[in-house]
Amino acid sequence: MTTTVRNLSLALLVAGLSADAARVSLTVLAYALVMYAASGLALIPMRRSNRIPARTS
Repeated sequence: MTTTVRNLSLALLVAGLSADAARVSLTVLAYALVMYAASGLALIPMRRSNRIPARTS
């Protein structure tokens, strides 16, 4: 997760150098939101199949 946040932060910093920084930043943030949602939804069937144990704490 830390690597993902670091890569997204770097992408936003580089987007600031772009000619259309607002559009690039919005695209990077939208991509991040979609990826987090997709990975969260992918955990549901994996937990049901006991590949990933649910947290107990």
